[in-house]
Amino acid sequence: MTVKASQRQQHLFVIRHGVPDVAAGLCYGNTDLALAPGANVAVLTQHAAVLAQAKAEGWPVFSSPLQRCASLAAQISPGFQTDPRLREWDFGAWEMCAWDSIPREGIDAWAADPVHYRPGGKESLLMIVQRLKTFLTELPPSGTPVLLITHAGVIRLLSVWQHDAPEATAIAAQTSVAPAYGSLSSFCIRLS
Repeated sequence: MTVKASQRQQHLFVIRHGVPDVAAGLCYGNTDLALAPGANVAVLTQHAAVLAQAKAEGWPVFSSPLQRCASLAAQISPGFQTDPRLREWDFGAWEMCAWDSIPREGIDAWAADPVHYRPGGKESLLMIVQRLKTFLTELPPSGTPVLLITHAGVIRLLSVWQHDAPEATAIAAQTSVAPAYGSLSSFCIRLS
């Protein structure tokens, strides 16, 4: 297969934020949670070699504006940029509710249409794919990798990314595995 001249590849290194300071069993996505004590230190230590390379080579650093990501990005690069398109899924009225307290009919409706349904009335999975696609296509062409500090939902989408098929990406993300807190992933993403 030949890549069209209008297409390019972008190498991304992506770190999921550290462990948040939140009780187990709560629905949270766009809620601006703090991190558990020592979470950033653990991530910085674990990925010291890649972060040193990023600094030495001047990789651009972009972060979700939520503090669990931005606090880490600030320690990696004082010149990092936040972008709201890298934030986690917004669960609207479900945010900070116990999963077992969310009405069953809402969970069933989501299961019946995981791509288009808007859990908590706010944001569908397809909407997240579309905002992420806009972010990726606006990255300036560069020969260097880009470092992203973001959330499990965004990373799951990147792991199954199909740039020309937003709905296919959303469908594939349903079976992708959430990365561990503080994990580092690497992707080569095709862009238009």
